[in-house]
Amino acid sequence: MNTCQKTTYYNKRPTIAEQYKTIGRELLQYEERCRSVRSLLDLSAFGFTIPFNNDIESFFKRSLRVFKRGVEFIPLNILESYLEDLLDLDVNEERLFIAVENKVTRSFFFALFGLLFALSVGLYSVSIGASFPLAFFITVFLAVPFGALWHLVPRDKLSRRMRFAKLLSAEINQRKGGTGPFVMDPLRSKVRGLFDKPSFGSAYLIH
Repeated sequence: MNTCQKTTYYNKRPTIAEQYKTIGRELLQYEERCRSVRSLLDLSAFGFTIPFNNDIESFFKRSLRVFKRGVEFIPLNILESYLEDLLDLDVNEERLFIAVENKVTRSFFFALFGLLFALSVGLYSVSIGASFPLAFFITVFLAVPFGALWHLVPRDKLSRRMRFAKLLSAEINQRKGGTGPFVMDPLRSKVRGLFDKPSFGSAYLIH
């Protein structure tokens, strides 16, 4: 390979940002495929009959194979770097290319509606002559499940990152010849012990 060919080859090598973008795109596509199946299962749980003859386990295996093919040309050190940044909550989703347009989930609206409903019932109870302690008890009783949901909503993003981390961790471990364990802790300090050497870099270095 002459000097001109070498220059052309290295100029065509993808940048770290481009490789991060590829990983993020594959994660989002995997998430979308899995979400489609989960929505069918959730509706089926409520008694709706939906024709779905495909084997669920086989579907998820195929989705995993599609993800693996999508990142097969990403170097191991880039995958490790991405995983480390994924578990660092100071690195935002935009830098990891996994941000979605819908920032507010349906769970948030459902929890908000439930809390307002509980408050309305409590005020209505007072207006029709119920004692204040009774109205307060009714309000709290109705609000507790929605309050718990409200408390859990901010953790959706964390849970999402953990799902992505498990997927990436499995790919990294398989490339290293192992099968686990999966990464479950979002703390950056926990991640450092998983790798034999420091990762390639941080998303903060990508411009």
